[in-house]
Amino acid sequence: MNKFNTFHELAFDTKQKLLSFCDYAPKTLSRYDSIVKLFEEAMDGSEMIFSFSRIQNWLDCFIAFNNYRDYTYKRYRRVLLLLNNNYIGEAGSWRIFPSIHRPVPASADLLAVSNAYEDYLQSCEYAEKIIYIRMSFACRFLCCLESAGIRDIGAVTAFTVSEYISSDHFKNRMPNGVSTEIIGIRQFLRFLESRHFIKEDIHHACFSRQNTSRRIVSTYTDSQVEILCREHRELPTNFRNRAAYLLALKCGLRTCDIMIKRHF
Repeated sequence: MNKFNTFHELAFDTKQKLLSFCDYAPKTLSRYDSIVKLFEEAMDGSEMIFSFSRIQNWLDCFIAFNNYRDYTYKRYRRVLLLLNNNYIGEAGSWRIFPSIHRPVPASADLLAVSNAYEDYLQSCEYAEKIIYIRMSFACRFLCCLESAGIRDIGAVTAFTVSEYISSDHFKNRMPNGVSTEIIGIRQFLRFLESRHFIKEDIHHACFSRQNTSRRIVSTYTDSQVEILCREHRELPTNFRNRAAYLLALKCGLRTCDIMIKRHF
């Protein structure tokens, strides 16, 4: 266990570790300071430097009192878990804290298909969190097949896919979340088609609703770009961060498109 004198020291050290990781989530870091400030107030008056249970109890009351959505709760809890990992000396890399564990098909045949898809995603060098999300989509679909009595992946048809997309699993959910999962299932089906596990063109059964929302895309000024590129200059990862920033700013690449193979 690491030794910290104050909660502020723990929070600062945790943030520095996050900055040193190759694949930390920028959104988590952008919210980090404001969330930590609330946690620090929750620990005020306690003789302990950090208490997971104390902050967890405070967080439960805070979310319920403000009637915040589950998504907000997960954002706060992720920071709490990162602090706890550092406090107990296990903050060696960026970790994923799934709120729902990925289902696993019980059938040996479907499990073999799941493992083959995971091997494929890893061979494409996707980030760990991207692999986890896409495997979750695929495994939910496979588990749904099992519950319908389908053990042979070759028995999947376009009608089977359409039934799944129309099932209760997709009801009462945000349109963006539904669209993301359907796109993930479509990718999984195209993988199955490429390996001749299922017939061709079944992936066309994955229809996703059109997103009608529009937003104005903002850009950075030259001075803002310079600030981004010189941030955390003392860290060895700054060269990597600078390259990633420039790829995003100059080429318009998304985070998932900027794949970093190793630390500089």
